[in-house]
Amino acid sequence: MTQLTHSCVPRVPPYSECLEELGTLVQYNGMVVCGSQPQKTLPFIAQQITDRDNTVRSAALNAMVIVYGNTGDGVYKFTSQVSLLL
Repeated sequence: MTQLTHSCVPRVPPYSECLEELGTLVQYNGMVVCGSQPQKTLPFIAQQITDRDNTVRSAALNAMVIVYGNTGDGVYKFTSQVSLLL
């Protein structure tokens, strides 16, 4: 009874999976996925580009590319302060 099986331990999904899912949601549903304040959501996604894990960086870049595809140059307005947050 002292051994834990893998099914007993809760699994937290890695950032990369969450970022990939967010990119897919934005692709199919638009920017409404980011809520009423995308200026708070998008800098968080952009910050993940500096993560040391390659899969997180790739997922964040892919999500930002999808956001750019939906909003165009407006994405720069939402992420202009990212360098100050890093």
